[in-house]
Amino acid sequence: MPGAPDSAGRGPIPASPASIWPIVQRLSGLAHLAPQLAWYALASVLALTLDFTLFLVLTNAGVQPALGGVLGYAAGTVLHYLLSVRLVFDAGATGKLHGRLFAEFAVTGVSGMAMTALVIAAATGLAGLHPLAAKVMAAGVSFLFVFALRRGLVFSRAAPPQGDKCAPADARSLQEGLARRLAMASPGYPIYAWCTVAGAAFFASAEIAYFLFSPLPSFHLPSVDGFGGTAIGRDFLNAWMGGRAALGDGPAAWFDAHAYNEALRAIVAIKETYYWSYPPHVLLFIWPLGLMPYLAAFAAWTLAGFALFLFAAARGGVRREHLWFVAVAPAVAVNVLIGQNGFFTAALLIGGLTSLDKRPHLAGVLFGCLSIKPQLGLLLPLMLLVSGRWRVIASAAVTAAGLIAATSFLYGPGIWWAYLDSVVPAQRMLQEHGGGMLLLQIPSAFNAGRLIGLPLSVDWALQAVVSAAAAAAVIWTFWRRRDAALSICLLCTAVFLFAPYSMNYDMVVLAWVCALLFQREDAAALDHGLIILLWSLPLTMMLAGAVHVPIALPVLAAAAARLIWRIARTQGGIARSDPEAAQGLDRQAA
Repeated sequence: MPGAPDSAGRGPIPASPASIWPIVQRLSGLAHLAPQLAWYALASVLALTLDFTLFLVLTNAGVQPALGGVLGYAAGTVLHYLLSVRLVFDAGATGKLHGRLFAEFAVTGVSGMAMTALVIAAATGLAGLHPLAAKVMAAGVSFLFVFALRRGLVFSRAAPPQGDKCAPADARSLQEGLARRLAMASPGYPIYAWCTVAGAAFFASAEIAYFLFSPLPSFHLPSVDGFGGTAIGRDFLNAWMGGRAALGDGPAAWFDAHAYNEALRAIVAIKETYYWSYPPHVLLFIWPLGLMPYLAAFAAWTLAGFALFLFAAARGGVRREHLWFVAVAPAVAVNVLIGQNGFFTAALLIGGLTSLDKRPHLAGVLFGCLSIKPQLGLLLPLMLLVSGRWRVIASAAVTAAGLIAATSFLYGPGIWWAYLDSVVPAQRMLQEHGGGMLLLQIPSAFNAGRLIGLPLSVDWALQAVVSAAAAAAVIWTFWRRRDAALSICLLCTAVFLFAPYSMNYDMVVLAWVCALLFQREDAAALDHGLIILLWSLPLTMMLAGAVHVPIALPVLAAAAARLIWRIARTQGGIARSDPEAAQGLDRQAA
């Protein structure tokens, strides 16, 4: 036909250079991603290795496979995030806080799981592929999908303010301002921000796994959990039973372990053996729990204790932007999971120590109440005596005597003799022969000897030497007025060296200590390393203890020794007559 192009006998029309150029640009853009994609793949492989390794270690140590799988996946996610912000993406360019970045990072990981499920379902159901082939295909698709989400959304660069040529400095100022308002560590403190993210991940994964794999709990009565044959809330069962006993005849009948467990099994089908271990005057504080249904009481106990601890930490010198570092410490997660009283005892200890000079009578009252956990207050009388704080001593003695007298009036003086005759020997037996989880939770020198299989006589001798050294350190520190914050941090650390029996959930107070130390401008690299070791110790000591490595003793001893060195380096101590020094931690709080 005239005017019609005759292309019937021709080959393909060659494309012009102008039409090829966009394709070349796109391919070069993809090639530019290759190094970043390679680093991301390496991070993924390392995270997967940690996931499987931790899963195998935990399951071989006796942890339930479901919980081990969740904790392994959580650890892999945290490692993947830390490697991604270090090697793959520029976290600082996003203008986001690490908390938000990690949350978005975790959400995209969940999106990857959803994509995996979708691809496998489509490949097997529609295309008829073998499940293994579908899994391989889904892994590749999910990998690229999640990488694209994280590159394009999570770690996308923040847009600079319009008309501002100093955008990086302003973005940093805005970021730090938001960190102060939201009480979240900014990326300006990378190691502490990473620890905060890791602590939050452990906290969330452990709590979710615990309740996810446990049967649906009863609201009114205790229910058995899905892991250890104990009640949901584990040790909180003792507190709830104590609240009920306080409204009746008292707990004297339960000082016998056999009678106590018979009473418990009439309510809940537990398998493990429980022991009543609290001094009788604890009933004066926990009696309201006996008026509440079990699950409501557990929630109130946990939330009230957590809030009180954070309030005490904030009033005790921890700045708002560092409260998250304290709130997600491993000791906090352990305390919540086990349902213990560590929040309350930490608040009493912090409140008393920070009120020594300004409100000595209040400090004494708080120390007197701390007698419900006597192992945490063993060094307090020594510290008060050598520092000459007589008003604190008098107030503490009157408070403790009043609590003992009130308990004797309500339940008869014989309750104290029964406690000494039955409970104290049972505690000694558990300390010397207890196994399982208990053996992994005690940080003392005595327990370190038990972990490596030393004879009991050697264990006690080792504990005596360490206790004497801890007492000597406290005497030297408080014989004269020195740096108040460092002195109190030394005292709190020495508590766990001096006492032969304390638990990792009691180490909640050390999260406060760690925050006080890392806020100081005179902290060196060694100090920061010890802070991280001390902060993570309530968890790492259990993992190491599972393979009979007692790391709690060397970490606590190294932290105490370093604190003594730093205290000695201060300018010759502070005279007692110095009014500014008398304010103690008030300077730190300011």
